[in-house]
Amino acid sequence: MLKVASEEADLAIIDAPPFAKDIAFEAAQHADFILIPTKPAVLDVMSMVKTLELVSHYGKPAAVVLTFCPVQGREVADMEASIRKLGATVAPVRMHHRIAHPRAQQTGLTAQEFEPDGKAADEIQHLYMYACMNLWRLRHAAVA
Repeated sequence: MLKVASEEADLAIIDAPPFAKDIAFEAAQHADFILIPTKPAVLDVMSMVKTLELVSHYGKPAAVVLTFCPVQGREVADMEASIRKLGATVAPVRMHHRIAHPRAQQTGLTAQEFEPDGKAADEIQHLYMYACMNLWRLRHAAVA
């Protein structure tokens, strides 16, 4: 069971494995905005359909974030089109397969700590800004 330390948080990130459905259900109930990471591959997108159903069940705003994207090729654009056909929003930020992630992980750091001016850190910053923008918009829409 998900325990909430306080009644309100500005941002909580819960990275649950796909097989931990109880955690995902509990987190979705309390979320204001949900990011759904998936790789740009057919089997990954197909397995994400259950998550989209969960998000739809709770009526929560969400966006799919493509991760481990190749730098070249048409796979990413094809997967974005497939995800949109499922009725999901695709985040405008792609998380590319960057060497900074595994190198940073080997040293116990994040990509931002390992290479603060690198492309991986920049992508993470843009994803964070996208999430914050959506949370701000939702909060202000509720007030209006």
